[in-house]
Amino acid sequence: MHCCYFISDLLALNILLVYGRGKLGPPPPTHVWQWYGNEAATNPPAWLFEGIADYVPLTSGFQIYEWAQPGAGKKWDESTEVTAAFLTYCDSLKPGFIPTLNKMMKTNYSDDYFVQLTGKSIQQLWTDYKAKYGQKA
Repeated sequence: MHCCYFISDLLALNILLVYGRGKLGPPPPTHVWQWYGNEAATNPPAWLFEGIADYVPLTSGFQIYEWAQPGAGKKWDESTEVTAAFLTYCDSLKPGFIPTLNKMMKTNYSDDYFVQLTGKSIQQLWTDYKAKYGQKA
């Protein structure tokens, strides 16, 4: 039991150290918990893998630098910050969306995972996301 607390404290410390130095890439410990498929042809796209990595500190209160505002961006894969904000929206529609999506990516990736989890395509989710913030997709 104490081991889990120790590991989570170390993870939080690492996030603070990395983000506390300015705008750096996602903290490496975030990637430790992510699945990345097992075949290059079916691995998750970089925008999603890195977007999930930015989602973690964004939703954990560790956003040290200025993040993309909700609804920002021209496309969900524009930047990791835009992707993280978009994924936050997806998770608000289906709590547990991110951990479930991550688990699904253990062996491969498909855009259809968004449909399986939310009943909507990525494009429809993006359109709805933009509309929520009064913007056109």
